[in-house]
Amino acid sequence: MQSLTCGGRGCRTNSDAGGRGSVAVEASTRSVTLRRRSLLTPLGRVSLCPLLHGACKQPVPGFSVNGSSSVVLQPVPCDSSASSVLSAPSFPVSSANMSLPILSSTGACTNNLRLINSVSNCSGRVEIFHSGQWGTVCDDNWDFSDAQVVCQQLGCGRAMSAKLSAHFGEGSGPIWLDNVQCQGNESSITDCVHQGLGSHNCGHHEDAGVICEGTNSLRLVNSDSNCSGRVEIFHSGQWGTVCDDSWGLNDAQVVCQQLGCGRAVSATQSAHFGEGSGPIWLDNVQCLGNESSITDCVHQGLGSHNCGHHEDAGVICEGTNSLRLVNSDSNCSGRVEIFHSGQWGTVCDDSWGLNDAQVVCQQLGCGRAVSATQSAHFGEGSGPIWLDNVQCLGNESSIIDCVHQGLGSHNCGHHEDAGVICEGANNSVSPTSPGQNPLSSAVRLVNSDSNCSGTVEIFHSGQWGTVCDDRWDFSDAQVVCQQLGCGRAVSAKLSAHFGEGSGPIWLDDVQCLGNESSITDCVHQGLGSHNCGHHEDAGVICEGANNSVSPTSPGQNPLSSAVRLVNSDSNCSGRVEIFHSGQWGTVCDDSWGLSDAQVVCQQLGCGRAVSATQSAHFGEGSGPIWLDNVQCLGNESSITDCVHQGLGSHNCGHHEDAGVICEGANNPVSPTSPGQNPLSSAVRLVNSDSNCSGRVEIFHSGQWGTVCDDRWGLNDAQVVCQQLGCGRAVSATQSAHFGEGSGPIWLDNVQCLGNESSITDCVHQGLGSHNCGHHEDAGVICEGANNSVSPTSPGQNPLSSAVRLVNSDSNCSGRVEIFHSGQWGTVCDDRWGLSDAQVVCQQLDCGRAVSATQSAHFGEGSGPIWLDDVQCLGNESSITDCVHQGLGSHNCGHHEDAGVICEGANNPVSPTSPGQNPLSSAVRLVNSDSNCSGRVEIFQYGHWGTVCDDSWGLSDAQVVCQQLGCGRAVSAKLSAHFGEGSGPIWLDDVQCLGNESSITDCVHQGLGSHNCGHNEDAGVICEGKCIILF
Repeated sequence: MQSLTCGGRGCRTNSDAGGRGSVAVEASTRSVTLRRRSLLTPLGRVSLCPLLHGACKQPVPGFSVNGSSSVVLQPVPCDSSASSVLSAPSFPVSSANMSLPILSSTGACTNNLRLINSVSNCSGRVEIFHSGQWGTVCDDNWDFSDAQVVCQQLGCGRAMSAKLSAHFGEGSGPIWLDNVQCQGNESSITDCVHQGLGSHNCGHHEDAGVICEGTNSLRLVNSDSNCSGRVEIFHSGQWGTVCDDSWGLNDAQVVCQQLGCGRAVSATQSAHFGEGSGPIWLDNVQCLGNESSITDCVHQGLGSHNCGHHEDAGVICEGTNSLRLVNSDSNCSGRVEIFHSGQWGTVCDDSWGLNDAQVVCQQLGCGRAVSATQSAHFGEGSGPIWLDNVQCLGNESSIIDCVHQGLGSHNCGHHEDAGVICEGANNSVSPTSPGQNPLSSAVRLVNSDSNCSGTVEIFHSGQWGTVCDDRWDFSDAQVVCQQLGCGRAVSAKLSAHFGEGSGPIWLDDVQCLGNESSITDCVHQGLGSHNCGHHEDAGVICEGANNSVSPTSPGQNPLSSAVRLVNSDSNCSGRVEIFHSGQWGTVCDDSWGLSDAQVVCQQLGCGRAVSATQSAHFGEGSGPIWLDNVQCLGNESSITDCVHQGLGSHNCGHHEDAGVICEGANNPVSPTSPGQNPLSSAVRLVNSDSNCSGRVEIFHSGQWGTVCDDRWGLNDAQVVCQQLGCGRAVSATQSAHFGEGSGPIWLDNVQCLGNESSITDCVHQGLGSHNCGHHEDAGVICEGANNSVSPTSPGQNPLSSAVRLVNSDSNCSGRVEIFHSGQWGTVCDDRWGLSDAQVVCQQLDCGRAVSATQSAHFGEGSGPIWLDDVQCLGNESSITDCVHQGLGSHNCGHHEDAGVICEGANNPVSPTSPGQNPLSSAVRLVNSDSNCSGRVEIFQYGHWGTVCDDSWGLSDAQVVCQQLGCGRAVSAKLSAHFGEGSGPIWLDDVQCLGNESSITDCVHQGLGSHNCGHNEDAGVICEGKCIILF
């Protein structure tokens, strides 16, 4: 006989198996402990019914434990009686002491109501406990009001959805309720009107369900917005708060995303939204920002804290205004959606007009309304339709302030969803400003005479604000320039270079990798969080603006922001297009002549005009036609300075699109092609696997053409090879050795002395004059088809023709030298850094850069200095692709020759290192009794070294733990917590996002660059792996 007596603090029983009192069972709300009074006592069986909420006055789930070698917990119903003595299924006691956890089921004990078959306590199939059995509810007449009663009864907040047709799976057993009709304010689902318990005409395929607001166990309260407020978590049947210790923007971000409220604007502390009551569920929350739930973040444990409610945390999310535009490629146009009662819904287009659209555009900071669209212009939405018959005056502060039928009251379908087109994408730039990308909604450059330079300003919460220059550098500037379509960054300006701004300072400590799509995607302190003044406003100078080609392509003037040539294989010929009002458009050919073409060619730096083409010679464009009846004198600085009818005024079609062919002596090939001299604009070698051999082709009059082999000899080949920086000529090939070309034959009877600077400087019959066919196409083979190193040299990529490393005992370290104009020359160390070294190392297949050496570390070179002020992003394919002063332009001496040390990809660690993930070759944890905690060490260049704790935090630790397969990070340790290491310190100022695959992928100062001692060695404690043995 076994029995369990339940009291206010739990249950206690004695088992008679094997003798009275031989097994003691103690049960509380958290665990069950079994203690055998004597190891000599035979095994017995005991029964228990653990308590969930105080005294056991209602039926509660019990748990059975089966078997002696493994433990399995499964809910089973307990019998209920008026007494406090309960019996329940029994289990064997097989050890001297066993402690088992108790799993709770929210609301089951107190409410006779539960939600099951879902991953959340606040969503699932609705079940009622009656006559000793759980049963379901039929979905006849089941609606939002009924779901509301269930959600409130279970403490799950507001109802979000009433689910039909066994959405959460078919139940079994009785169907207790049918035709439920609630008002929504009943205290229990059984208080609502229904047919009677057990009376129904349904099957389990009609089982009803609900999704409550607390499905994610998360809500925001004490605010007039669904997307701001005090953060509360639902756990163990109760709502509780979050302590603000360590509370920051990453934590707020997870909350905002979890609730569908967009990005986090602010992480509030000190009970900003008022003090809560009840439990404090979370403390010391540390999120990476990409978790799906706030409870997935690192924290002390549910209910573990040292806080009071005066420290309750809150958030303000971007979606606080409960309004958004969707299904468009712009932030300022799209289908209008309203957030209400936990759901986004649409607006019906009945009575929808420009005044209504105006309110939406102003509310979102998008300027004036251009159009109020109807008939689901931006596609049909789904879910509720919140507004109908909206009638605004145009000066309301919110769309819901306008006259309407009432939230949720309508007679529409989604085919009537309303939309808007606003004047500008969040007011980032005037849509008429050339050089600004109209899709760059959150950034602009001001206080400069160029659209691609100036003080950086961000648009947020309806205001433009500046960016602080703390940590502001080239990578940050690069993101801004790319975001605005202004090409590469030339300079990152500090100290209010373009003048002090006013208003808020939105960003501080910005740290970009350089490949982000928006400046706000970079690491920063949080929008509005800073310790700066406007004397620290950041600025940028970008290389160019909104040209169709890279602004570094020869033939394009980077300051020519409003014109481009397209639909041609040359940068200096093509259809003329103008950028205006956020769009590229064409020019009509009425009155189009050589003077007009001349202005375009000069504006783009393409020399003299050769031809002014008409009748869509370069194909028909699309979009607006911006100019017509253009009449230039030829000396204007811009095509828009010429006489014309007015921007957008025309009587043309695209079959009349105008074009130009410029002299274009500087635009034949991409200057980034290895083996090609970017200043040798009119010649290329094709149809070979090397840049320094192939069929010779000349660019002229907008077309590539070949050279006839009549009189073609080694002197002629020599000029081509020197012109392309390919060294001496080895062979002058004839008879289409590299295949027959097509198109014009530009040169014939070429006779060079060998010292000319260009093949066109040699004696010839005249451009286009010949008596040849393409079977006579000439070619060359130059000495240095790649001229760098022997293709068999280990560590050197044979296709890396223009760079080598010298004066070192390794192929992957040394002084950097570039091959140009037939000579090897060095690189000056001005601005030389790890990103530059990275490009060299990658170009030579030497892995990652370890160090960017300066001051002729590998000895002084001789000959020319080819590059100076090199500024690479790190992802270029060649060092000459990076920003620099120009080949041969410098103010240096050879005592400043730059060098690199590359990783060399030859130094992994033994994959058998105990406790280390064999794929994690470059990191380990040492000086601890666990494989998942210890001092962090990195393997580089044949040595293990430590990491400095400057800026070391949980996100950094997270990357290490994940890299080693040790789960989540628990703690990031500083000050040589695991003892001081020795040897090199490889990393300093590490700043990880938390999702990198390797600690060396995070932002840092550069391998080996630091200002630390081993007393600052960083460490981690990881969650580790749990192994349970029975």
